[in-house]
Amino acid sequence: MKNKEILNALDGLVECGNGFLKMAEALKHYFSALETEPSQKESITKKEKDAFLGEATKAQAETESKQKYTKEYVRKLLANVANNGQREKVKEIIQKHGGGSLSQIDPKEYEAIVKEAEVLLNA
Repeated sequence: MKNKEILNALDGLVECGNGFLKMAEALKHYFSALETEPSQKESITKKEKDAFLGEATKAQAETESKQKYTKEYVRKLLANVANNGQREKVKEIIQKHGGGSLSQIDPKEYEAIVKEAEVLLNA
């Protein structure tokens, strides 16, 4: 079980690295366009700048959302909610997202689970 958790963490690290690579390529492209010639520097339009910024922001958002929460974090959060007298609500959340237990749930669902659990925890 421990090896699987390590492998999942490493997968998340790889995805994060891929996001950084995408962002670095976008930055490299942007700055190489600025360095070519002074006359071309002025020809970069607002639309091109916005496209670059949108691309970099999208790459960062993809990286953050892919592995934002670990199973351990989600488990601790759900335990806190359950210990606050909302055990049945925790079971409902887990079932709603595809499992009888947290280990049966796709890690892509963790972000939605965290949002629901935080609402219960702060209620």
